[in-house]
Parts: sequence; structure tokens; C-alpha cells
Amino acid sequence: MANWLIASKSRSFPSLVGLTMGTIKFILIYLPWLLWQILLSNLHVAKLILHPSLPVQPTIVQFEASLESEATQVLLAQSITLTPGTVTIDASDGIFTVHCLSSTTRNGLVSADIHNKIAKIFGHPKVHEIQLIDITAEVGQA
Repeated sequence: MANWLIASKSRSFPSLVGLTMGTIKFILIYLPWLLWQILLSNLHVAKLILHPSLPVQPTIVQFEASLESEATQVLLAQSITLTPGTVTIDASDGIFTVHCLSSTTRNGLVSADIHNKIAKIFGHPKVHEIQLIDITAEVGQA
């Protein structure tokens, strides 16, 4: 028993507790919020598709995230892709390339809601807004 108490004071124990608390926060806070965002995005994409003039404005944008760990960057990339109207094309070293179906989905990236929700849960710095670089023109020229 004494060995377990001594081992529990080692460096690995707090990280295990932090991971568990991060996982609990993720499940209780982030997942319901993400599911709500997915529902709202589904409604938006359905509205675009059912509109007679099909008002899509596809763009490819790039931005840099302030999320420091690879796990949070992967979570951001997957969350963007799960949300209808956006697809993460590439995510390398904190630089994300995303296809946006409309100006509304593009503005959703600028607002940094997903980024900041992940940052808050995992203790990374939040941003006021994300600066997007429109690379659609560059892709069209290639």
C-alpha cells in the first residue's frame, strides 16, 4: 500500500488525472456543443441545396491555429470536417487548409468558436478571431 501512495505522487499521476478531467470536460461540454453545431450546419446546408438558385460560394482557405498540442489540432481538424459545409483538406504544424461551401461556413471559421471551445477545455490560448487566407484563387491558377 505504501508503494502505491509513493507511486501516486510521481509525475505520471497528475497527467493521468489531467487527462481524465480533460476527457470529462470534453464529453460533458464539447460533444453536446459540437452536436448542436452539426445540427445547425446540416440545416444551413439543406437550405443551400434546396434553394432554387443554389447559392453556394465554395472557397478554400488557410489559417493558423494557436492550439499547441497535436491532439488538439487533430480534434480541431476532425470537428471542422464533421460540421457540414466544411472539410479539412490538410492540417500540418498548426496550419489548416479548409474547403468552405458558403460564406456562412467561412464566417464560422473566422469566429473561432470551435477553436476556442477546444482551447478552453485543454488549456490552450484562445483567439478573438481567425485570420483566413483565401487560397481559392491560387488553386484556380495552378
